[in-house]
Amino acid sequence: MSRLDALRRDASTESGQNALWGMAAEVGQVLVSLGIFLGLALVLETDEFGRYSAVVAMAMIMANIAHLGSHVLMVRRVSRGADLEREWQRTITTVVIGTLVGANILLLLRPVFVPTVGIRTFLLITLAQTTFFWLSEASTQASQAMRRLKVGAKSKLTFAAVRILSLIAFVVFSDHTLNSWAYYALAGAALGSIGSLKITERAFAIKTRLRPPSLHDIKSGLPFVLSATSDGVLDSIDRPLLTRYGFDVAAGFYTMGYRIATISVLPIMAMARATDASFFEKGKRAPAEALDFAKRLTMRSAAYGLVVGVLLFTCAPLIPWVLGDKFDDVATVLRYVAVLPFLRGIQMFPGNALTGSDRHNVRLALMVFAMLLNLGLNLIFIPRYSWEGAAATTLIAESVFAVSLWIAASRLRHAEAPVPADSERSTV
Repeated sequence: MSRLDALRRDASTESGQNALWGMAAEVGQVLVSLGIFLGLALVLETDEFGRYSAVVAMAMIMANIAHLGSHVLMVRRVSRGADLEREWQRTITTVVIGTLVGANILLLLRPVFVPTVGIRTFLLITLAQTTFFWLSEASTQASQAMRRLKVGAKSKLTFAAVRILSLIAFVVFSDHTLNSWAYYALAGAALGSIGSLKITERAFAIKTRLRPPSLHDIKSGLPFVLSATSDGVLDSIDRPLLTRYGFDVAAGFYTMGYRIATISVLPIMAMARATDASFFEKGKRAPAEALDFAKRLTMRSAAYGLVVGVLLFTCAPLIPWVLGDKFDDVATVLRYVAVLPFLRGIQMFPGNALTGSDRHNVRLALMVFAMLLNLGLNLIFIPRYSWEGAAATTLIAESVFAVSLWIAASRLRHAEAPVPADSERSTV
């Protein structure tokens, strides 16, 4: 069988089709996100754009706490037989309540990291990036649980399309200040999330109602909260710290370069979304199966990440040639972080094998360690070296995390199958 025939065969399978739909959704959303960042970088003053980047990073970290792991629990429970509507309602309720509380907590931190951003502007941007963004993400997670990523793609692309319309309206009708963008950002995110919810409701014949999570739900979600928060700090804390130490402009162009690098991870993220439910199924039967599955997927993702990293490093100097001299520093940042796609490629699937085998606490411990390492090094190097210290610290922490994940995942070869838990015993 030729390689082309093998690729066609893979694309025709359920996992292959889900991966393609997942990739389409991720490409649409992240390209829109990058387009919004690029548009704002061109329109806003340089220091205002840096402060906006810091606010978004803070919101992303808080959102990872506020959802209480509900979306992961929904995928795990539904993939193992639980009722989708019940888990959907729990997830939506948790997201709304959690993010509203989280937004108010962030207000207390505003004077520390971005004191020059007004309270109203800060709150509007935070709600757009937490409550409404995660309502849209819940739709994507529901489609993962049901293995119908086509629905999730429609939901995600709808959210992305409305957001890009809000940017166009901002460019055409506003005074091009951060204060004005906050209103357009909130309107776009709110309308986009409503569209996402309606698409999901119709596709799966479910209703969106309030169903508060139980104490057991909260307890079950805490490990996922801690891991998501650690991942968020590992990925985003450098931007608020840059503004904290007075590097507002650097926070802006560092964010742009970093965001371009993360776009290249889209196919890996799509593959991860398409195989989440499979990891839970294989991990339930035998952890060794999940490990073998992770190895096969990593061979592809690592090769892809290596090739893309070389392309990013080689093509980075073209950025100021295309976008203007204002983006000279973005090209330099991109060359620093060009290895990031490879590191993400070798991290994703051993971590998913651990989670799918109900060894998420192991993954969590390693992520917390990487997060603390990243935070500690950032506090040392950012005040001295600005964004160069942030970039070097990120790559060190990501490398340590990747190696430790594979060491831990290798132990799944001789591990026993997990004991059924929570809703696998009862879906009431």
